[in-house]
Amino acid sequence: MICYSVTRHMSLTDRIPTSAKKIVVVIPDLRNYPLVCIPSMVDDVDLALDWTRKNIAQYGGDPTNIVVVGQSAGGHVACMAIFRKIRRKIAREDGIVSLEGFTGTNRDGNGKNIHANGNSNCEWMASDLKGFAAVSSPLNLGSIINESFRRLGFDNGMVDRMFGFEKKTYDPFLALEEFQSAELKHKFVKEFPPICIYQGTSDKTVPYECSESFYRELLRTTSDKQSVSFVSYDGWSHTDPILEGPMDADHRLHKDLFNNVNEWITSPNLTWPNDARINDRLCPHFMIEISRMINPF
Repeated sequence: MICYSVTRHMSLTDRIPTSAKKIVVVIPDLRNYPLVCIPSMVDDVDLALDWTRKNIAQYGGDPTNIVVVGQSAGGHVACMAIFRKIRRKIAREDGIVSLEGFTGTNRDGNGKNIHANGNSNCEWMASDLKGFAAVSSPLNLGSIINESFRRLGFDNGMVDRMFGFEKKTYDPFLALEEFQSAELKHKFVKEFPPICIYQGTSDKTVPYECSESFYRELLRTTSDKQSVSFVSYDGWSHTDPILEGPMDADHRLHKDLFNNVNEWITSPNLTWPNDARINDRLCPHFMIEISRMINPF
């Protein structure tokens, strides 16, 4: 399942290589600000994963081999959905029946509350996921990302509204710090799926330091370098991995992601499609260079 931060049209270049070799790709139509705030976007990811687990077999997919990929804000809300699911399971195991905020309630598509100790009809677990890939995602909402928000014209008031005035609650870096005790670390590691973070070194929208700092904190929590990995792309911007790169026949991200999926899932090994119709440049190189100069991201 792939979660994007913007319109579905941007996903076209990403969908082609992955779907070519019988990987079923689900791209949920997540609501975005100002229609909803971040907490509701996290709810949407939760519901999309529920739907995928229950229905993907009808489309030739395997509900026991689900990998979540999130790009930009899509990676952020997907990460928070996974963290929230882990926190709720730990709370249930500890006998906590009333929770608030990050571990509290979310809403189903009919606006009904789903409580942490409630029984939603589709209870996916973080440990059910075979892997999680975060591409150019704001996983640390500290001072560095605040400068990026301001550069894009988002003042503090707008950012607060985007997060439903719960920015600290929905900061993956701060949420990760909740699991630092020895007991919680053990439970967290047991539930958290393998993760790979992909980040361009010249990303101005989500600075490289945001992803790197989250990666270091995650390593400190899990102490497992095999299930936590970080891939950097020298000189790539925020959109190069999903837009300019694929259009210029540079599929480094796709191949890295493809290889990770192969490692994570239990299906027979897949092979990268060596098909010119899929891998070739989609438009002249000079046009892509011009787009890089005017792309605001």
